[in-house]
Amino acid sequence: MKLSTTLTTLLVAMVSIAISNPGAKANDLTDDLNNWGVTAGHADALTLDSGNNVNFRGDTSRVKCNVAGSGSFFYHAPNVKTFTGAAFYFQQDPGTIEVYTSQDTSQWTPVPISYSQPVMTFDGWYTVQFAPARPLPNGANYILYLIKSGPRVFTPQIGRLTIKFGDAAGNGPKGLSVMSASGQSCVSWFPVSTATSYNVKRSVDGGAAETIATNLKTTTYVDSTASAGAHVTYAVSANDQTGESEDSDYQRRSSGPGVVMIDPLTDWSLAADHSAGLSIGDVLPGVHAMRRAAAGTQSVTYNMPGLADFAGNLYTTGQSFGDGSQVTAEVSVDSAQWTAIPLKFSDVDTVSPQWGVERLAPKTAIPAGSNYLRLSIVDRTTGGGPLDGLQIGQVRLIYGATSVTAKPRH
Repeated sequence: MKLSTTLTTLLVAMVSIAISNPGAKANDLTDDLNNWGVTAGHADALTLDSGNNVNFRGDTSRVKCNVAGSGSFFYHAPNVKTFTGAAFYFQQDPGTIEVYTSQDTSQWTPVPISYSQPVMTFDGWYTVQFAPARPLPNGANYILYLIKSGPRVFTPQIGRLTIKFGDAAGNGPKGLSVMSASGQSCVSWFPVSTATSYNVKRSVDGGAAETIATNLKTTTYVDSTASAGAHVTYAVSANDQTGESEDSDYQRRSSGPGVVMIDPLTDWSLAADHSAGLSIGDVLPGVHAMRRAAAGTQSVTYNMPGLADFAGNLYTTGQSFGDGSQVTAEVSVDSAQWTAIPLKFSDVDTVSPQWGVERLAPKTAIPAGSNYLRLSIVDRTTGGGPLDGLQIGQVRLIYGATSVTAKPRH
């Protein structure tokens, strides 16, 4: 698609001042638009507005038209994958924003945009998050933002932009799950063998995803900042030496009463009891798990009053034990009488040449009033398997969600 004569003329002028992107993180270009230094060029019809920050949720600088009509600015980044941005508009005169991509600036393709629900900021101003409504075409090396002013030339305005580009470092992490209670969400995922760190992203009420945590060294994250009544989804990406991976699948938060507890299994401090033949060690670099160190079935017990839910990661060597024959779960009111809880298992993800991982969780509701959870690794030595051929890592629990019928003890 060719752009209008006016826009093409503007673009030709801008290409002549194209510059490289200084200081952008590999695969991730973020522009606060405090100056034009990150852009490859912009039209004279545009200016940067740093006034009235209270109207723009603290955004200290935005792009707007300084004359009636339209103006565009663009970026040069190899293989643009996606983008997110903040837009602001005044009352019922928003004007429009359009986005285009190109391989070489000779032909431009329009990008359909999706918008979050508008939120009032202050004094007649509203803000929305915008992102592509469908995947960008392959080979997009330029991305251009066109602002068409409304009856008032100062609206709309574009705030902070984030553009992802380049070849992603593989697919996103697998096994994402979210356990939520009383405003806390425990986000967990399977490890990626090549990852050096992870990032957690959150979308609220259908808006564009925002990164809420970066450079995490663990495979869990607790989010306590999302509004209780909001519809929230999460995704995770992995970082390695080549850049950032694609995002994992999104998982939605569903919250109830209680408290979220995570046992990273660095020691036994969160367990009420454990077998002498159960030990803790690294199943993968930086990933801790409990394993059998002696023959016989070995167990760990948690004392969490009002237990409502639990989950864990099950590491196995070369096969799935999703039939429940090699790991069991039981709950109790008083640690004297135990009730078996059938387990369900996720698909297995291969995380190293030796290890596969799957998620275990209760298949049925936990009886009300349960205060203890016992997880057991069943003896496999009669089948010739190694003592540590099955390990349980990263236990997550929700407790305090039911009435306590027995005094908890530790």
